[in-house]
Amino acid sequence: MKKRIAETIRISTICLALCLAVTSCGSKSDLDPDSGKTDPKPDPTPAENYKYNAAKDKILLYHEFRAAWLTTVGGYDWPAGIKDAYAQQTSLRNMIHSIKSVNCNVVIMQVCCNSDAMWDSEILPWSSVLTGTQGKDPGYDPLDIAVQTAHGDGMEIHAWINPMRIGSATSARADNHPSKLHPDWVQQYGSNLYWDPANPEVIEYLNSMAKELMTKYDLDGLHIDDYFYPDGLKGDAKEWDDSEEYALYGGGLSLEKWRESNINKVVKALYDGVHSVKPDKVFGVSPAGRLPLTRYLYADPVQWVEQGTVDYLAPQVYWHHGHSTAPFLPTMNTWKEVAIAGGAANQIPVITGLAPYRLGETGFTNEEFKQEVEDCRKADWVIGNIWFRTAHLIALSFANYVKSNIYLKESLIPKVGKGFNNTTGAPAAPTVSLSGKVIKWNAVAGADGYALYELVKQSSTTSGAVTWKAELVTKGDMLQYSGSSKKNYAVLSYKGKNYSKLSSVVYVE
Repeated sequence: MKKRIAETIRISTICLALCLAVTSCGSKSDLDPDSGKTDPKPDPTPAENYKYNAAKDKILLYHEFRAAWLTTVGGYDWPAGIKDAYAQQTSLRNMIHSIKSVNCNVVIMQVCCNSDAMWDSEILPWSSVLTGTQGKDPGYDPLDIAVQTAHGDGMEIHAWINPMRIGSATSARADNHPSKLHPDWVQQYGSNLYWDPANPEVIEYLNSMAKELMTKYDLDGLHIDDYFYPDGLKGDAKEWDDSEEYALYGGGLSLEKWRESNINKVVKALYDGVHSVKPDKVFGVSPAGRLPLTRYLYADPVQWVEQGTVDYLAPQVYWHHGHSTAPFLPTMNTWKEVAIAGGAANQIPVITGLAPYRLGETGFTNEEFKQEVEDCRKADWVIGNIWFRTAHLIALSFANYVKSNIYLKESLIPKVGKGFNNTTGAPAAPTVSLSGKVIKWNAVAGADGYALYELVKQSSTTSGAVTWKAELVTKGDMLQYSGSSKKNYAVLSYKGKNYSKLSSVVYVE
């Protein structure tokens, strides 16, 4: 995301005031065989007096991964120049609350920018962004606060790290920074320092970082973006001398294939670090939105999928519909073949990265982002979106638009990882009854809870068939709900992220 972050330096501080699709496991609703083909605009005809007709109507239901990248490099999103420790904590909590306020359900927090830490680490020094001095204890643990706040708001939180980047060669570093302790692990390219992925000790170091994060904190996942070998290195080996390692570890591969294999080891080390500690959590990578750009950094996502070392991909598709060289929909669609490279049983989901930081540029209107989300909803291999970056997503006017036009209600989080579209393990759908206006349903064996949906009319045909969109009303361990007159409701049960089909629909008179 280096280029995108660089662009945002010019953007002023943005107000923080403001701050569904499947009936099973992340795929589109099987109540509607055509739901992957259309998401019609709401019908202006009032929904009153319309009962759901199971014989001809259809339901659109989306379980969506809705996330924001919360950047800390340069303090861009947070702490945004705030120096006081108490004010930093308040700001962090408010920012996470603001992500929740636009009906997102995942926070992806950058906790390692330049091989320094936003957590109480035994491996890395404290980030200088917090106090102005790398290694200085801020007096609190930002990641601990973020985990508590996100979970308290009913959201997931994933730790986002930049595994290869150390930062400017001239930056002051704490005495316990790994680059000072292990200078033989480091390569310089241009004015910046990077870890050398050809060094086996670097791979061990990255694995230990993943283990530390997943052991010390109740994280839902680990995430990296598009920092691999430096941009521009390919074809220019003058400043990056890995000839000794190549002679030792090359194994007969070409230099290019060998460097790709080194990045494969980085990805595997992080994946193994996550799953060795918490097998049920996830590891994902956010590569550049165009596959050739990622491969230019000696990184090949197809190999990660084939090797089974990634649970999802989040390509940064930061171009609008109609872009001359990378129009949004065709660019996004190139990732389908990547996601299935490991075969049907090992297919992983795609979570498309979107760019609200570009709002106002040519082609980037509010309506453009709505269309991008709708395109993602039509693709059964895409399970949601991540927005770059938080301050732009929660800016007052755009936040209002998102809540009114894109994320009208909250959503359950779909299953992530291999087998995300497998319904095995889903509980049975509850049996629903109506007593006056009170909707009741039975307790389902093995279910953790239940989600109640209201059906909102979207469109109708000349024959009278109606398309409804299921909007989440509430979820929890309740077994009844008092509905409103002239509305249709349905319920599903869930166990973790395994979701049942929707129950039969009831209409409250």
